[in-house]
Amino acid sequence: MEKFEILDIDTVQFCICFKAGAQDEINTVPVADGVQETLKDIVIETMREWETMDGGWVPFEYAEQYPIKAKLRADHAMDEFDKIRHLYTFQNAPLETNLFDDKYEISYYLAVYTLKSGKRIVGVRQARGLKALLAARNRIVQIIDDSLTTLDQDVLKLDNAFDFVIDEQFVYILHSSGFESIAQVDEKILNRAKEKALELQQRISFVDFTGIADHASKHKRSARLVAAVWSRKNLDTLSATKVKRFARNTEVEFVETNGVIKPLDGHEAGLLEAIDYRRYSVDIDTDGAKVFIAMSRKRAQRPPKTKDEPSEKGKGKKRNSKTKA
Repeated sequence: MEKFEILDIDTVQFCICFKAGAQDEINTVPVADGVQETLKDIVIETMREWETMDGGWVPFEYAEQYPIKAKLRADHAMDEFDKIRHLYTFQNAPLETNLFDDKYEISYYLAVYTLKSGKRIVGVRQARGLKALLAARNRIVQIIDDSLTTLDQDVLKLDNAFDFVIDEQFVYILHSSGFESIAQVDEKILNRAKEKALELQQRISFVDFTGIADHASKHKRSARLVAAVWSRKNLDTLSATKVKRFARNTEVEFVETNGVIKPLDGHEAGLLEAIDYRRYSVDIDTDGAKVFIAMSRKRAQRPPKTKDEPSEKGKGKKRNSKTKA
């Protein structure tokens, strides 16, 4: 995301979503200048959160389990992100002047920022924090004339940072749980799981996906794995021989007919995990090999060599010289 400062923000529009569902009901809420400044602070603080995290943007993956805060990015042109695209492009939301009439129906809120450059940025947050003070009515106090007085009014609380921020191409995610809830990721993935699994049949010809397609249409975990594998760009590099061997070594059972494998009942997710690098075996003690599933994974990086550490090429030369001697 292109970095910007508070002074780069020209206007801010505050909106509330009521009764999120198939058709989210979004309304514009008028806000005073002080609230506009607070909304500017929220998007800047969200960007600061990402700046404190090591590394660059990590691609959002459907089958990954993320920490509470992360530095994730996804192209919202993907089919499942139609609601995210709508939140970025919607215009002329009706005006809501009686916000507290339906205060308990608030699902999430968003701020639309127009920058002086003409670019548009949208920050979105679930309304849990916004509504947190509603139940505390008559237990919130304020100081008036050097004494504490009960505040007998409904009070809403803005959060410090957004769950995610949208620009013209990407959605940048700080809280994956809030993002997935608002984007309705599970529902959309399940709806297309069977279709995408059958499409995978054309891309991974040595796997029979018919059973996987039926299983994924009913099970959220398998549906997410199908979506994760489907979004991969390197499926053409898969080796049928290696996949079969790896599946056997990680306790995935299947039958093979004319070179095409089909997982046995109950092993559909296991085969998908193997293809998506989420299944592994460890054999480092006397108890034998054990198979694990990586709910969250990161590719290991070899630390850089120190100046005193010989290269592999140098090591070979030393070995050769000793042999000759």
